Amino acid sequence: MKHISAILRIAIITLLIALGTTSCNKQRVRERVMNKVGIEALENISGSMAEGWHITLRIKNETAYSPTISNGLGDIFFEGSKVATLRLMEPVRIPQRQTSSVVVPIALSVSNPLKAISLAMRLGQKNVRGIEISLAATIELAGQKRNIVIERMAADALLGKLGYSLEQKQQ
Repeated sequence: MKHISAILRIAIITLLIALGTTSCNKQRVRERVMNKVGIEALENISGSMAEGWHITLRIKNETAYSPTISNGLGDIFFEGSKVATLRLMEPVRIPQRQTSSVVVPIALSVSNPLKAISLAMRLGQKNVRGIEISLAATIELAGQKRNIVIERMAADALLGKLGYSLEQKQQ
């Protein structure tokens, strides 16, 4: 359970980074949005491989918009091999102008169990070296839909964009 939670945490952070970095065009606006939107804490993970996972995150959104993320699909790679596929089971709406608990339903399919164990051990050591993530999702913001695609980006680069680290304490 602990190892799966680390994999799911990376996937959710990736989705939120994509939201913050692709929903605006100008660098300065992106920076302001990123200061107003972010993950405050991982509150809970429940579920199973058969039924899917429900990750509860405390998310800060101080903007005037309530973005909705849908059609989310991602792949996690470790040391060059695909380890898992994540699929957003239903759209997720992030409420505007508040910090709230948001439940993110994820289906996880492990394609390489041995690499997944190695990946989980690496994450347990708070080390994201060798981890890459691909992501595709649709984000609806202010009545406009935008498809986003991130191709095999290093996990540390994604985490850095959000200002998130595996050392952050769960509250």
